[in-house]
Amino acid sequence: YENKPVIGVTWYSAIRYINWLHYNAPQIEANNEIDLYTTNTEGDSYRGAYNTIDGSYLRNPGAIYWLPNRNEWIKAAFYWGDHWNESFVAEGSNCYSNQSGWAYPCPHIKDVGQNVDSSYYGLYDTRGNVAEWVEDRMGDFRLSLGGSLIRAERYGNINETEGDYPDKSISSFGFRVCRTANVADRLKEVQQFNSAKSHTTDSIIHQVSFVKDSNGGIYVMIDCPNNIGDLQNRFKGSVAYEFYISRYELTNREYCEFLNHVAVEDDLYGLYDENMGSGICGGILRVQENGKYRYLVKEKFGNRPVTYVGFYELARYCNWLHYGCPYGHQIVGITEGTDKSGAYDTHDFETVRYQKKASYANFGRRNQGAKFWIPDEDEWYKAAYYDPMKIGNRKYHDYPTRTSDPPLSSDANYMIGDHYVVGAPYYIAEVDSFSNSPSYFGTLQQGGNVWEWTESWQYGVIGSRALRGGSWQYTEYGLNAVNEDPGGINDKSYLYGGRICMAVDSVGFKKTSIPFCDKLYKQIALIPRKHFIYMVLFGICLMIILFGVSIYSIYRWRSYRK
Repeated sequence: YENKPVIGVTWYSAIRYINWLHYNAPQIEANNEIDLYTTNTEGDSYRGAYNTIDGSYLRNPGAIYWLPNRNEWIKAAFYWGDHWNESFVAEGSNCYSNQSGWAYPCPHIKDVGQNVDSSYYGLYDTRGNVAEWVEDRMGDFRLSLGGSLIRAERYGNINETEGDYPDKSISSFGFRVCRTANVADRLKEVQQFNSAKSHTTDSIIHQVSFVKDSNGGIYVMIDCPNNIGDLQNRFKGSVAYEFYISRYELTNREYCEFLNHVAVEDDLYGLYDENMGSGICGGILRVQENGKYRYLVKEKFGNRPVTYVGFYELARYCNWLHYGCPYGHQIVGITEGTDKSGAYDTHDFETVRYQKKASYANFGRRNQGAKFWIPDEDEWYKAAYYDPMKIGNRKYHDYPTRTSDPPLSSDANYMIGDHYVVGAPYYIAEVDSFSNSPSYFGTLQQGGNVWEWTESWQYGVIGSRALRGGSWQYTEYGLNAVNEDPGGINDKSYLYGGRICMAVDSVGFKKTSIPFCDKLYKQIALIPRKHFIYMVLFGICLMIILFGVSIYSIYRWRSYRK
């Protein structure tokens, strides 16, 4: 396949490839070894070929390489030096025919420049094979030209265009590159763009900084406070404050360290589940020596998510982090909290667990001042789906991989058809896998792998926590923003894990009041459209009636005066 056109490259990725060419122009001209090349792919308004920082993706004046715009592409394909050859179709072009089918045998895509004539300027395959991205926009779409192997010949005509979203990977789309004809420009060193460590995906780059907790957990900042909730999903995702959330799902290594701190002499509250040692996806063994317990991570499970943990276990893990990861028994100041200390008040956890007391609305809600906590559904939803740089009015993706198309097997661990992405014997992926598909904020695998606990009741039903993100054993529906599954208050499973939030400062969590206008807007937004129309019609009718009564009252009053 090395001489076939690259396919499936999004428009955004094409731009970043071109930035890479721009920065390495002197190395390319000198034909230097590839290991001397810079890995830079980002640019701003004066460094790089394209500005990837402010969302404009405009070509810079000093670009050495660039994606052709529509006029440049058309001239190169159809201009014949002194006239336009608008009907040019090179013999051997790879186009689809309704009569004869594919032009070339399977895999149907042909090597570049093979069995085909060139244009006047020497371009091959300007019609068919792959549609080619160009700079120009059409609404939210970026255009492509030339048709493709799945299109009839007419799709390559001079006036024909196609297009799609710039973050979309398409199996019949590729691209070609322009470069300056000035050799001196290609030889001179260019100024590099140096940013903080960041992730790059098929949308604007977001600067990601990492912080750690005392047990080695890594967190990313969730900023953009007071963001608007997702109007397509009951206003979820609106958070009025900044916070950190763990970049990865909680691992067996982290949880094993927790057990070796607090469950050595006894395990009063069942923080260790026997299935962790023997069940599918379990990753921690417990051995007993001299009347004490010792916990060991199973081989090759240390960097995979811990499973068989329930809401109670995660809450006590947060308490332990809050207190600074001390050694000791499962008591207040170690794993337990009150309404005045710790991240969670655990005084009635066991009475609710064993149904001696009914759960209630605020049961299991974090304390004011909590330094670590389980995300509620708005915090989790924002970290997974929110993207302030997304094109259009809705700033949320449908999937936590910054796409509204179901992720590929290279992007998430879930069941595609009847196929598991990560098969036996592990089924669950390491938590830093799929680093090519983070959320806007830099979290990984908020879709697939294991279901993640949230602090919220599912759809407000007390007694059933909302689980988010799907799992390795569930279809793409589990990853979708609209889906949340029920997690019974006592449930544990080989499919259940979680991630943790952390406060941005030593004050800890502080509940932020939502402005009245925002509350009102949310309540209006949550009204079903049908009911909203009825309310508007009722309001109009009421106004008409009141207006009629007012007119009649004025008439009667004037009659009385006479």
